[in-house]
Amino acid sequence: MALLQTLGEELSVGRPRPETVNRLVAELSAVPAERISRVAEALQGSPCLYGWSPTLIAPAPVTLSKKVIQFLAPATMERRPRSRRELLDLLKRTSELEYLFLFSGDGYVREAAVRKLAMASSPFFASALALRLNDWVPQVRVAAEQAIARVFGKDDAAVLAEAALFLLARTPFWSRNPAAVSLLSEVLTRNDVVDALLRRFKARRDGLTLEALRAALMSPALTLTSWPWPRKRAIQPPG
Repeated sequence: MALLQTLGEELSVGRPRPETVNRLVAELSAVPAERISRVAEALQGSPCLYGWSPTLIAPAPVTLSKKVIQFLAPATMERRPRSRRELLDLLKRTSELEYLFLFSGDGYVREAAVRKLAMASSPFFASALALRLNDWVPQVRVAAEQAIARVFGKDDAAVLAEAALFLLARTPFWSRNPAAVSLLSEVLTRNDVVDALLRRFKARRDGLTLEALRAALMSPALTLTSWPWPRKRAIQPPG
């Protein structure tokens, strides 16, 4: 991705432009939540964002002949791993970089990104935050639990419902943080979110929706009696 390469070049000199970060975050916001694993793998392995930074090498003496004539070679640039301190500094002073650093391979950086997150206004980033509830680093999981209450508000029903289509079938398998399933279920079973989710169940016929519907019917948190419809009315699969 050309935009990612551009951002990498800006980060390498420590001067990321806000408009570059904003454009990349906007592009990722439009990505469907079900593609998050593929995107996360690509970003985590990207040297543009996390892996490398150019550093100046001191000139080295070079022998030209038997007379051992030496001179200083021109300074060159070497790529080295970008340090955690550099990443955290970039994160602290760059607006919206937290969205991209949610996928960092460094747990300290992911934790800092989650703690900086103020909103998740797309299904993609709502799902990204939810996935951090099952992170392999305990401190990231704790930060994500705190962020859920801070980030998701009453105006996010449509975003959360769309994210739920991806998340419902996955949360039962979260083994690192079973308590997070209950925490996320509280959000996904809000009346406004359930209403928005039901509208999607009625309107869509794709495989992702059917998978989410099956998961919803099997979820203890999403029983028929807890959903805002007449009890005599059984849920009917699309089609």
